[in-house]
Amino acid sequence: MLYEIWCDQFKCNNKLRGVIRFNETLNVVKGHDSGTNSIGKSTFLLAIDFAFGGNSYAEDKSLIKKIGHHTINYCFKFGNEFYYFSRNTATPKEVNICNAEYVLQETIPIDEYNNKLLKLYNIDLPNISFRQIVGRYFRVYGRGSSNERKPLASYDGEAPKESLIALLKLFNGYTPIEKLYLELKNKDERKKAIINADKYNLVTIIKSKKDYQKNLSDIERLNGELQSLARFGRQELLYLDPAQAEKAAEYKSRYETLTRRKKQLWAKYYSIKNNAERTHASTAQDFEALLKFFPNSDIKLLSDIENFHSKLIDILSEEFTISMSQILKQINEISIELTQIEVSLKELDVPKRIADSTLKAYAQAQNQINELNRQNELYVTKREIETDIRTMKTKYQQLFTDIFKDITSKINDVMAKLNAFIYGENIVAPVLIVTKPNSYTFGTDMDDGTGTNYKNLILLDLASLKLTELPTIAHDTIVFHNIGQEPMAKILELYNKSEKQIFIAIDESPKYNESAQTIIENNKILELSGNGNELFGSSWITKPSDSDLQE
Repeated sequence: MLYEIWCDQFKCNNKLRGVIRFNETLNVVKGHDSGTNSIGKSTFLLAIDFAFGGNSYAEDKSLIKKIGHHTINYCFKFGNEFYYFSRNTATPKEVNICNAEYVLQETIPIDEYNNKLLKLYNIDLPNISFRQIVGRYFRVYGRGSSNERKPLASYDGEAPKESLIALLKLFNGYTPIEKLYLELKNKDERKKAIINADKYNLVTIIKSKKDYQKNLSDIERLNGELQSLARFGRQELLYLDPAQAEKAAEYKSRYETLTRRKKQLWAKYYSIKNNAERTHASTAQDFEALLKFFPNSDIKLLSDIENFHSKLIDILSEEFTISMSQILKQINEISIELTQIEVSLKELDVPKRIADSTLKAYAQAQNQINELNRQNELYVTKREIETDIRTMKTKYQQLFTDIFKDITSKINDVMAKLNAFIYGENIVAPVLIVTKPNSYTFGTDMDDGTGTNYKNLILLDLASLKLTELPTIAHDTIVFHNIGQEPMAKILELYNKSEKQIFIAIDESPKYNESAQTIIENNKILELSGNGNELFGSSWITKPSDSDLQE
C-alpha cells in the first residue's frame, strides 16, 4: 500500500503540511463544503498517481509554472517492510530510492521502478506493465481517463481494441489468444506496408486479375524479344541479369568513346610529327647558288633572316616534342583504361563486338520483365495476406468473444450486485457487452444521463478492483458531481467496504446523510479549502499580493 507522501511545497497558511499518511483502504481528500474549486484536490490525486509511476503530475505546465520543479517524497508499505522513494518533476523518467529520512541512495529508470512495483504488489500477470494496469483506473480530471462514455480508455483517442486488450490482460485472458493476435497484427502490418509502398510510389500494385493476366502476356512478349536480341548478339546475353547488362552497356559505350578518342590523338600526333620533320635551315651554299641568278641580292640580310628562322624553328621543335609527348601520354592512359574495360567485359562474359545499344535494349527488356514479375508477386502476396487475415480474423473473433463472455459475465454479475446495493433490485444495472475485438458497449439502455454514466463507471472500477489483481483506484470530484445524494451515500459505503486501497476527492459533504459524512470524516487524510488551506497554501486563480510580487 501507499503509506505516506510528503513535499516541501505542500503548505497550509504558509507552513509545511508535513507527512500525509494514508489508510490501507479508503482515503478521502475532502474539499470545501461549498464546493470551492482550484484548491488542489485533483492535483493531490495526480501527486498520488506520480507515486504510482504516472507522469501527468510532472506534465502539468500550469503546476510547474506556479510552483516550479519540486520533489515528491513517498513511501510504500508491504507487510512490515517500508520502501522509500522520491521523484522530481524535472526528471520524471527517474526514480530515487531513499532511506527513511528521504536521503537519496540510488537512482533507477522509471521502467525499472514500475517493474519493482509489480513485484512488491505480487502481481503475476503476463504481457502487461504496472502502468497499463493502474493508469486507466486513476479517474482524475485532465488525465483523459475520465470519459464516462468510454470507461475502458486510458486516454482520449485510445482505440477500443487497445482498451479491450488491456482489460483482457488484466483478467489474465490474453495468453490463449496472444499468438493469434500477434500473427494477425503482423499480417495487418505487412498489408499496410504494401499499400503504403504503392501509395508513395515505391512499388506498383496491380488491382485486378485482368492486370495480372496482362502482365503475364507482356512477360511472354518481352521474353521473345530477349531471345531475338540473344540471336542478334550472342547467347551469352541470356545469362546476364539486367544489372550486368546495364553495366556492360556502360563499359561498351565508354570503350567506343575511348577508341574514337585514341584514333583522334594518333592523327594529331602524326600531323605534328610531319610538321616537325618538314622544318629545316638553309645553308651558305644555297645563298651562293642564289647569287648566280640574282647577283644583286643582299646576302647578309638573307643570312640574318635565316638566323632568326633557325631560332624560331628551334623553339617550335621543342614545342612539337612536348606536344607529341603529351599526346603519347594520353594515348597510353586510354590504352590502359581500354584494357581494363576489356577485362571487365570478359568477367561479365560479354564479347567486345556486341554493341552497347544491344546491351541497353536487353537490360531494358529484362528490367521490364522483372518489374512485371514483381507486380504479379506483390499481387499474389497481397491476395494471400488478405485471405489469411479474413480467416484469422474469424478465428480470432470467435476465440476473443468466447473469452470475453466469461470476463463480461463476471463483471456484469458484480456490477449488478453493487447496483442493487445502491438502488435496490428494481433499477437496471449497467452491462458491458463485447461482441467484436474492436468495439464494446457499456451502460444502461433506459438511462443515458451523465450521473448514471459516471455511476456506471464507478461500478465498473469497483468490479475490476474486486475481480482482478488491480491494486488501487482513484476517483476525482468530476466523477461524483452529477450523482444524486442518496446513491452517492451508498457508493461511499461501497468504497468503505473495499479491502483494497482507494483514493477519492469529494466536496460539499454536508449535503450527504450522516452515515456518508461519517465515512468521509473517518477516512479523511487531507482537507483542503480556500484562504491559505489550498494544497500549496494559495489559490492558483487569485492574483499575487504586492508582497508576493516583491519576493
